[in-house]
Amino acid sequence: MLNKAPIFINGFNRGGTNLFQFLIVAHPGVCQLGRETHELFYGKSNEPIGKWFARMQCLPIVLTTRQHMFYTRNLEERNRIPRMIGKYVDWLFFRAKMGSVMNRFKDQQTRYSRAEVRTARLLCKNANGVIFASKELQRIYPDATFISLVRNGLALCEGYIRRGWSAEDFGRMYQRICQKMLNDKAELNNYHIVRFEDMVNDPISFVKEIYVLAKLDISQVAEFGLKAKRSMDKNGERKLLFGTEYGERVWVPLERLGDHLRKDVNQNQIDRLLPHQRNEFLKHATGAMQSFGYL
Repeated sequence: MLNKAPIFINGFNRGGTNLFQFLIVAHPGVCQLGRETHELFYGKSNEPIGKWFARMQCLPIVLTTRQHMFYTRNLEERNRIPRMIGKYVDWLFFRAKMGSVMNRFKDQQTRYSRAEVRTARLLCKNANGVIFASKELQRIYPDATFISLVRNGLALCEGYIRRGWSAEDFGRMYQRICQKMLNDKAELNNYHIVRFEDMVNDPISFVKEIYVLAKLDISQVAEFGLKAKRSMDKNGERKLLFGTEYGERVWVPLERLGDHLRKDVNQNQIDRLLPHQRNEFLKHATGAMQSFGYL
């Protein structure tokens, strides 16, 4: 395969996977896909031409597997990927890595050479239903590392309700995705599960742990490039914790990571839920919440 020992981050949209990705891609030996995995195959809604090009290149995968392998709303087990299609997926990943503008700089000043991007380990972010493709991705890449990020479902539920979901629908999805993570951890090699809460409460220990899991040398990282994003404060307002504008890149040493993370964000979001929303979510997701120590 063109990509050697890739790293796949599994998690929920709005679940902290962007931050998680920045922590890993700070290593000079890791380069990212440049967009989420499903966007490579389906494009973004605001790309009127690009999304159709992406869907055309996804067509061989859909036809041979008879399903949408990398679709976020597909919460079903994936069919087998034929060997030749696996090589095609690998080529698409490799081409995206080589072409991504996100892989121009190792740090604030040092540029990657094209040869360095070519040999760097690929990092992909698989959101929601895409985690159901993990088993087939391991068939393509037996040397891959999978790290799933879970987060308190009640905090996530608030964010999904704000975007038009019902607590019931999100509870069903949360339960299915969490159970899939647990099943894959039991069945797949080099598959790990970590918690969002550990990342924000003790980022130094968390980063050291995930670097060990991914077989990366943390001593090669001087700074972590974080992007300013809005998160909910105790008054229920979504504000920047650092930076002056959304998306601003800020470079932070390991010992200062904690200053750039909002530790109370979960509770701030949970406090916005109405009692009937909490109950409706827990009606369908209690098992998952208990499995990860949230109840």
